[in-house]
Amino acid sequence: MSISPLPYSRFFTSFFNSPGAPFARRRLGVARSLCALAVAGLAATASAVTPLAINVQDYGAVGNGSTDDSTAIQNAFNAAATAGKPSVVQFPYTTSSYLINSTLTIGASNIAIDGQNAVLTYTGTAAAIDAVLLGGTTYPVNIKLSNLLINVQTAGASATQPTMGIRFRFSHSRMDNVSIALLASNQTGFVYPGDTNGTGPYYNLVSKCSVDGHRNIAGWSVTNQKGIVFTHNAASTYNSPNANTFIGGRVGAVDTAWHIEGIGNSILSPTCESIVTTVYEVNNPDDTTNCSDNSLEGGYVEGYSTASVYVIGSSAVRTYVRPGFMSSVGSTIIADNGTDSCILAPGFKQNLPLYPNPQIGLNLYKANNTQIFVYYGNPNGSVVGGPGSLCLNLNGGGATLYVKQSGTGNTGWVAK
Repeated sequence: MSISPLPYSRFFTSFFNSPGAPFARRRLGVARSLCALAVAGLAATASAVTPLAINVQDYGAVGNGSTDDSTAIQNAFNAAATAGKPSVVQFPYTTSSYLINSTLTIGASNIAIDGQNAVLTYTGTAAAIDAVLLGGTTYPVNIKLSNLLINVQTAGASATQPTMGIRFRFSHSRMDNVSIALLASNQTGFVYPGDTNGTGPYYNLVSKCSVDGHRNIAGWSVTNQKGIVFTHNAASTYNSPNANTFIGGRVGAVDTAWHIEGIGNSILSPTCESIVTTVYEVNNPDDTTNCSDNSLEGGYVEGYSTASVYVIGSSAVRTYVRPGFMSSVGSTIIADNGTDSCILAPGFKQNLPLYPNPQIGLNLYKANNTQIFVYYGNPNGSVVGGPGSLCLNLNGGGATLYVKQSGTGNTGWVAK
């Protein structure tokens, strides 16, 4: 049976002649009025906040790859900071790159940096882009960085003093389609630092950003390259990045792809390829109270045989992990030393050494040392869990369910 749609003219005739038509007409009239007011309000708002466009070439930037454009571009940034209204700094695309020998700093809120797919080549040893502390108390907010590629050329002083692509100190801000290329040792793509003021970076949205290193790449001899690193202030360890969301993007050919700490950060479906040591590291080594409720969901992981995927440190609390696709990684898929972790990993079809030996199995839930495991075989002598833990045997032989009735080691499992 087929149903023919009612022609529009007949529908509206029937609708407005129905018993509820007067009420409907009133509601429709109110809706139209509200829509008209909303459109007018949006138009007025858009007119009031049209940003000032600032072209870096108007301030002397050349973009030929050999002239130092640092001063010219910084002057454009300063003009945006003193404009007294929202501003967008634009980098006209060139066939070469804008050479910058010193750090570019953003010194006010409400500034957008539109790279227009231009390339910056940074030859300094700090960060290509950073922020200025405003009034000695806070960093800028409502900053947008987009459509930019930064080549980081100079090696950092040491593993603890890396050269950086962007030191992202901003809050209530966003970054889209920004890529960092690491070309020497002791370098990090993006750093999200905690500060003594506790002002950030908070509440940021990052999408489709990438870091491309050169670890284990033929023809390159570099060490200690990292993708995205969260840090805390050593004097005030509770100040770390909080409530930031990362969507998509890629980190490739580095030692560590992600180091995560702080509270309530969400990492959603990134791609991590050719990672040498660790894909995701969740830990704050100096503060056991400021690394909680972070989530790592989905994505694509392809590494080397030496790479651990999820390494959850002892300071991490309530870390949520939902693994995505994994290929060519090392023997440690999940090393969970945290508290109250929640690891959801359906689809694993084999025993995987997920924990430091002798813990073997798939940890689906962990709270107060009571855990739920999936394992192939009898867990006695292999799986470490606290009293009350459950272990589901999937190998089809022997008992299906084991309960940990005593002890905290790898014995005391009783078949049910």
